[in-house]
Amino acid sequence: MAVVLTLSLSASFSGFLLNVPGNQTQAGSVSAPPPNPYYIHGYVRIVTNTSSIPVVGWKVWINDTTTVGASGTTTTLAGGLYNYTPSVTGFKNNDNVDGASHERNATGTNTTVFSTKTSGDWMNITLRYPPLNPVLSSNVTSGEATLWVHFFNTGSPLGGNGSYTFSWIFGDGSSLWNQAKPYVDHNYTAAGTYCARLVVNDTAGDSWKTPCRTITANLPPSITSFTVAPDAVNLSSPVTFATSIAHGTSPYTYTYQFGQSGAGASFTTSSTTNSITHTYTSQTNQSYVANVTVKDSVGKSTNTSQQPVWVYLIDLHASPRSTDVGQPVTISASALGGSGGLGFTYFFKFGDGTSSLVVACTTKASCSVSHTYSSPGSYTVTLFLNDSLAVNKITGLDRLVSVPVTLPIQVNSALAASITSNITYTDIGSPVSLTATGSGGTVPYLFFNITTGAGGYQNTTNANPAITSATFSPVTYGATGTYHPTATIGDNVGEVARNTTGVVVVNSTPQVTLSNQGYLGLNTNSAYVGESLTVVGQVKLNTGTPGFTLNFSYGDGSYFQSTCSTSGCSVSHVHSWLATGGYSVSVRVVDSVGGVGSTTQSLTVYPALSLPTLAANRSAGEVNLHVAFNSSVTGGVPGLTFAWQFGDGSTVTVSGLGSGVTNMQFHAYTVVRNATVNVTVNDTQGESVVVHLTVFIYPLLAASFTSSTATGNLNPPVNATFLGSARGGSSSYLFFNWTFGNAGLASGASPRSPVTTYWASGTYHVNLTVTDNASDKLTVSQTFVVSGSPATFDLVAGWNLMGSPVVNESYTLWSLFHVLTTIYGASASTTSLTVQNISGPGNVTYPGGGSYAATYPVAPGRGIWVDVASPLSAAVYGNLTAGPLYPKVSLQGGWNNVGWTLTGTTNATDLAAMIPGASAISMWNSTTQSYTTFIVGFSSPSYNFSIREGMGVLVWVPSSGSFTE
Repeated sequence: MAVVLTLSLSASFSGFLLNVPGNQTQAGSVSAPPPNPYYIHGYVRIVTNTSSIPVVGWKVWINDTTTVGASGTTTTLAGGLYNYTPSVTGFKNNDNVDGASHERNATGTNTTVFSTKTSGDWMNITLRYPPLNPVLSSNVTSGEATLWVHFFNTGSPLGGNGSYTFSWIFGDGSSLWNQAKPYVDHNYTAAGTYCARLVVNDTAGDSWKTPCRTITANLPPSITSFTVAPDAVNLSSPVTFATSIAHGTSPYTYTYQFGQSGAGASFTTSSTTNSITHTYTSQTNQSYVANVTVKDSVGKSTNTSQQPVWVYLIDLHASPRSTDVGQPVTISASALGGSGGLGFTYFFKFGDGTSSLVVACTTKASCSVSHTYSSPGSYTVTLFLNDSLAVNKITGLDRLVSVPVTLPIQVNSALAASITSNITYTDIGSPVSLTATGSGGTVPYLFFNITTGAGGYQNTTNANPAITSATFSPVTYGATGTYHPTATIGDNVGEVARNTTGVVVVNSTPQVTLSNQGYLGLNTNSAYVGESLTVVGQVKLNTGTPGFTLNFSYGDGSYFQSTCSTSGCSVSHVHSWLATGGYSVSVRVVDSVGGVGSTTQSLTVYPALSLPTLAANRSAGEVNLHVAFNSSVTGGVPGLTFAWQFGDGSTVTVSGLGSGVTNMQFHAYTVVRNATVNVTVNDTQGESVVVHLTVFIYPLLAASFTSSTATGNLNPPVNATFLGSARGGSSSYLFFNWTFGNAGLASGASPRSPVTTYWASGTYHVNLTVTDNASDKLTVSQTFVVSGSPATFDLVAGWNLMGSPVVNESYTLWSLFHVLTTIYGASASTTSLTVQNISGPGNVTYPGGGSYAATYPVAPGRGIWVDVASPLSAAVYGNLTAGPLYPKVSLQGGWNNVGWTLTGTTNATDLAAMIPGASAISMWNSTTQSYTTFIVGFSSPSYNFSIREGMGVLVWVPSSGSFTE
C-alpha cells in the first residue's frame, strides 16, 4: 500500500529530513501517483500543537511491528491500517522533545528519518493514500454491428484505499454499477460512435472516472455503383470495370465475373482495388453479363451487381492507306455481332473535320465510301457502328457503338519536282551533271525525265521507294549563254510534276589581271628592299566558272596560293623583296572546271630609304644659344634632297647628295621658344622620310635665397633655415648646391630649404649654386652674422664637473657633446657627458653613440660631468648677466650636481647659506681627480673654496627642494 505524506510545518520549524516523494491528496484533480508504494518503518513519533489546525482521522500504514505510544507509554501494533485521533497527551513524548527516529529497512540498517527537535517545535503530519488510477481498455475499438466489446481496467497500481467497486457506462444508454470484477462484456447492436467510461470507488469514499474510450460500430458493406466503360467494344479491345462501396470495414475484396463461358477461372478474378480491366478475346455471344461481389475485412459480403457488355467484330480498311492531296481514298468496313441479322448503319468520321453517314448499307456485308483530302497530314478515320438494339440519341438511328474503331490514313503533300546541276557556272566544253529530285507525293516515284535547255533529253524509270532523285549523264555546252534545263517526275498514284527553274551559265575561260598597291608613293613597277608591297590578282568579270584558285609567283623563289568565289573577285597578298634587282611577278588562275588564265608584270627593287639620323650638340639652353646639327640617310635612289626647318621660321635646302653623306648645319636662336627642327629627305623616285628634334631656348637663369633666421646679435648655437629660389633657365632645376661657411659644412645636392647650425660667433659666407636641366649654372652669395657672449671653461683629461653653460639657452646632452667634439675637437669616441636626472633619481649619460638621451635637456644651474681624453678649452654662448634670469635649481634628497651660472664668484659657505638644509658642499678637483668637501658647521675656513662661473659642485640636502642662484 502506497503512503503519501502532506507535511504542514510551523514557521519556526526547520530540519525535517523525512524523504517521501510527492505531496498529493485525493481531493479534486490530482497528478499520477508515484510508480512504487512507499511505507513508513520503525518508530513513528508525532508531536502536535492543539492550538494549531486540528488534525483528525490520521491514517498510518504500519507494515511491520511498530511501537507507538503516548507520554511515557508504548503500544505495540501489528502491520495494517490504523486511524488515530490525537489529543493533548496523545502521541507526545516526554518534555515535548522529539527523540531520534529511525527507519528500519529490509537489511536491518537504520536511517535517520527526521532530526531531534527542541521543545516548542510543533508540526502537523497527515498521512494519506495515493490517488485512484484506473485506466479503461478494450479488446477492440471498432467493428460491424452487432459488436461485442470486452472492457477491462489496466491501471496498476490502482491506488486508493484497499477494496474497490467498478461501475461501467457504455455510452449507448446502458450501464452497470458497483461491480466487484474489474472487467465486463457489452454488445453494441446499432451502428454508431460511443463514449465508454469506467468509475472506481474505494472504501475511503474516493471516486475516479476515466476519460472516454471511443467505440465505433459500422453498417455492413453495400455496392453503390458498378460501371462498365465502354459497354460496347470491338473484339480484343480493353473494358474497364469500376465499383463504389459504402459502409462495411475496409479493406475490401472485389470478385468479378466477366460473363464469358468455356474459359474457366480465367474469366473470374478477385482484386483488392475497386477498378479492373478485362479484354474479350472471343465472340461466343453477341453480349455478355458481367457481375461483381464485394467482401469487407470482417467477412461481410454485398449482393451481386450486374452490367451487360456488347462485343463486336468490326473490320475497317482503306485503299490506298497513303495518298496525295486531291487523290481519292476508298474506305471499307464490315461488322459482326450486336443484334444479329437486322443489319448496321455505318458512320464515318474522316479526321479532317468531315464525316459521312452511310445508311444504304443495311446488311452485315462490307460497306465502302470514297473521300478526298485537301491538305497533307496524318489522319485517323473513325467508324461508329449502329445496330438495331437501341435508338441513337444523336442521329435518331439504332444503337451507336460507344467505342469507335480507328484507321490511320497518311495524306502526302502534292508532288513537286526540282532540277539542279552540280555547278551553276561552267566553261565552254566543261561537263555539267543534272539532277531531277522529287518531293511530296506518294513513293515510289515511277519516272524521272530532263531536258538540257540546249535540245537534249534524257529519261529513266524507278521502282525503288527509297530513291527520290536521279542524276543523268554529264552534259556539255558548246557556246556561252544561260540555259534552263527542266525535270518531269511521276509518283505511284499517277500524279505528275514539272520544274523549269534550272539555270546553267556557260562562260568563256577565266582571265586575270595583276596590280600592286605600294606604300610611300611607289609606282606600280617599283619597290624598295624590305618594303612590304600589296600584290593584287583579280579575276575579270564574266570569265571562268566561279570557284577560283590564284597562284602568285614573285620571281625571288616565293609563292602564294589563295581562292575566291565569283568572277570579279580579287586576292591580295603582302610581299617584300630582300635584294635589289629586277623581278618578274605573275599570277595564274584556275576555275572550278579546270579553265586556266595568267598574267605577268615586271618589278624593279631599289635599296630602301632609311629614316634619317638627326643630332644636335645642345638640346636646350638660354637665349642666344648656338646649335650644331647633323643628319644622314642610307638607301633610296641617289640624288637626295635634305630640306631643313629650324622651328623659328628659318629653312635651308641642300640637294644632290648621295646615300650615307652627312649634312651639317649651324643655327643661332635669339628668342625664347621650343623649336621643333624637321629634316625631310626625298629621293629621285619620290620616296620621302622625315625626322624631328626639339630644341628648348629658355630665358636667362636667375637665383636668390633668404634666411628665416635673422643675423646679428645671436647666441650660438644658431639653427639657420635658408630658402633658395630660381627663375628663368629651363625651369626644371636639377641641383641647389649650398655652402654655409661653418667649418666646411655644405649640403651638396640638397633641397631648396636646408637647415644648418652655427655653433660659434662669426661672419659666415653662404653660397647657393643653381643648376638647371640644360646644365646652365648660376651662383649667388650672402653673409650670415652670429654674435654673442661666450662662457669659457677649461677641461682636463679625465672627468670634469662643470656648471650648466648658460641661463637662457636650451642645450641638450647631444648639442653640448657636438660643441665639444665638432667645434673644439674633442674625440667623439672618448667623450662622455653625465647629468643628474631632473625628473627622477639617478643620472643620464650620453656616451656619444646617439642613444635615447641625445635630446635630454641640460637645465641651467645643473652640474655636468664631462669625461675627455685630453685637455680642452671651450666656450658656450648664452645670457651671462647676473639678472634678471636667475635660474631656479630643483634638488633631490641626497647629493645633487649643481652648476654656478652667474658672472660673479661665490664660495661654499655662501652657496650653503642659499640652499635650505644644505650640510655639505663638495668640489671635484679635475687636476687631482679627487674631491674637496666643505661640511657646514664643521669644516675650517680653509676648506671654504671659491666657486666661479661655469663651475660645478656637489651639494647634499636631507630632502627635496629648490633654490635660486
